Amino acid sequence: MDFTLTLISGSKRHKLSADPNWSLYHLKSKIQEIFKINEEDQTLICKGITIKNENDKLLSETNLKSGSKVMVIGRRHDEKEQKCLKVLKEIRKTADIESNQCENLKTELDSLLKGFITNECQDQAMKDIKKRIYNCSHKLMKTLESVDEIILDESFKDARLERKTLVNKIQKYLDISETMLENLND
Repeated sequence: MDFTLTLISGSKRHKLSADPNWSLYHLKSKIQEIFKINEEDQTLICKGITIKNENDKLLSETNLKSGSKVMVIGRRHDEKEQKCLKVLKEIRKTADIESNQCENLKTELDSLLKGFITNECQDQAMKDIKKRIYNCSHKLMKTLESVDEIILDESFKDARLERKTLVNKIQKYLDISETMLENLND
């Protein structure tokens, strides 16, 4: 018996020769092979009705008929992109530590510039904070370089977004560091 389904995910379409005696789980595993969407992340819709996640149910027991169009909703799973995201997450932890350090230095510098320290200690405190700002700035640059070294495929949308967000954050704190150094030099 000819039982064909048209699977649609985003702009991609795929004709699948199926068997009405397949379980829903079997169909989902085929969809995972085709679209790289994990079975547990799939939502299947036919004629505007969501097909319940009853994996043991046979296709003939659902509202699917030969020729049905099945919309597949779910996030694609790409192991290479997941590895890139994991690396970016580790870099983000480092960037968070450095940005917190930069915020603390900014608060410390503001107090110093407002005169909350005696004149005898002020020169040494300024030298010390200047050195720490340079150190923080250097660490931020190193972190930015490590982000820049990661090569991402065009299809890695989540990883590209994460990298862009991370670069913007690091750049923001590099700008803050530069402003602090200018304030110290004035």
